[in-house]
Amino acid sequence: MTDAWPTLAERFAKDVREAARARLTDLETALTDRQVKEVERVNATLSQLEESLQRLLAEPSRAFVQLSLDELQQVEQDQIERDVEAIRARLDSLPGERRRDVAEVERRYAGLRELVFPFAVAVCVPEGWEEN
Repeated sequence: MTDAWPTLAERFAKDVREAARARLTDLETALTDRQVKEVERVNATLSQLEESLQRLLAEPSRAFVQLSLDELQQVEQDQIERDVEAIRARLDSLPGERRRDVAEVERRYAGLRELVFPFAVAVCVPEGWEEN
């Protein structure tokens, strides 16, 4: 048995390397799929927000209903203008936010490393067995 160990050790090591490569391939596929889905979710969420904001700006009279109270009229009008400007600013910031969010997702999934842990082999030999 001891004479055969160098050959057996190389076979064991080869099997471990092959299993590690197969596992790495499986993980790469799974993580790539997960990354694609996460980028799609980011894009869908920001697209939905963009559409909502554009609808608000397209029909401001429906979105910003103002009651006609004489003493509050100017204050309310000023608030509506601030709200519209805030919506425009938020709409203008969406492309940059989309780029940052997608880059962050890509960064999280980058740099996959193969790690192979050491292993041990126990050889059990029955009592009275002799090597031929």
